[in-house]
Amino acid sequence: MTSFHRFVSLTRLDASRDGQRLLTYVPDHPTFKIDASVSPDLDIAIRSSIESESAALLPAGTLADWYADGQHYELSPPNLCLEGEGCNKLTNITSVDLDDERREIRLEWEIGSDLTIAKIINKIGPTKPRQLQFDSAERYEAVARVFEALSTELDW
Repeated sequence: MTSFHRFVSLTRLDASRDGQRLLTYVPDHPTFKIDASVSPDLDIAIRSSIESESAALLPAGTLADWYADGQHYELSPPNLCLEGEGCNKLTNITSVDLDDERREIRLEWEIGSDLTIAKIINKIGPTKPRQLQFDSAERYEAVARVFEALSTELDW
């Protein structure tokens, strides 16, 4: 269901197998969680069913966290969070450039179609990091691997 009726007719959907919950979906949330460990082929089935959709299947939890320039960063799909600043949706990233030599990750963010609204959101919303610099080669490589893995799902 894609109309507004999904919000008034369905409050929650739980799918289970052998008494273990596979999926919980609340229609007014843009994301839902699945437990792929309950059914080994579940992630394959979901990936094939959303191939033609504007959707992604992302791992849950914190995939990487690091400190840079006195700031704590946390990459936890569906967000990139900056401590004290807030979180930005990974789906708003349009491109990721990995510079192994400089240990730098450059991010390009979507600019809204309404430039006035985009300027206001940029002023009052969380900071959108455009350049992530790493002192440690190991930390850079770990975070870069996560961005590479996410790039397939999010079409960066």
